[in-house]
Amino acid sequence: MKNNTAAAWISQINGHWLAIGGYELKMLSKDSHIINVSGAPRHCHELFLMENKLFPVIDMPYLLGEQKNGDDYVIGLLTYFEQAQQQMLHGAIRFDTIPEKIMVSDEWEVGRWI
Repeated sequence: MKNNTAAAWISQINGHWLAIGGYELKMLSKDSHIINVSGAPRHCHELFLMENKLFPVIDMPYLLGEQKNGDDYVIGLLTYFEQAQQQMLHGAIRFDTIPEKIMVSDEWEVGRWI
């Protein structure tokens, strides 16, 4: 059986492990400018301002039914496609820790790198 490996970024959000594809995480920022948007959906009520552009920030703790752990975080700028052959989209996410780049394999059991 062929061993397929790929790069991934791992980090934690509220104590939960999160993995993001190796090519989707474009930038990290500790010096983040976050703007609250009143009336926006709760899962995406903040915007990350970078280089005069605004990016929606996904609120993962809210989606997990939890509260944010605090104000010590790192913002990650993500790129993705909703469907193949469409325009690249951008968004942001708060990480509790600086993501670490690792190689993952289809052959690994769950929890191998934790």
